[in-house]
Amino acid sequence: SMAYIGFDGNMDSNILIRTLTYSRQQLRFWSGGGIVADSVLSQEYQETQDKALAIQRLIEQLRPL
Repeated sequence: SMAYIGFDGNMDSNILIRTLTYSRQQLRFWSGGGIVADSVLSQEYQETQDKALAIQRLIEQLRPL
């Protein structure tokens, strides 16, 4: 998750379910999801795979040849 607290006391946070980071010449990405009472596990798993594939395709399109 990621959060911040401002100098004015305001705060915001979220759960990172699609994330891409770049550090030390390395690009990393991952995906996740949230399980709720009526979740179908196989569909939730497929959704995380689809999210990761979308990020991977974007990286491949932007990567210099």
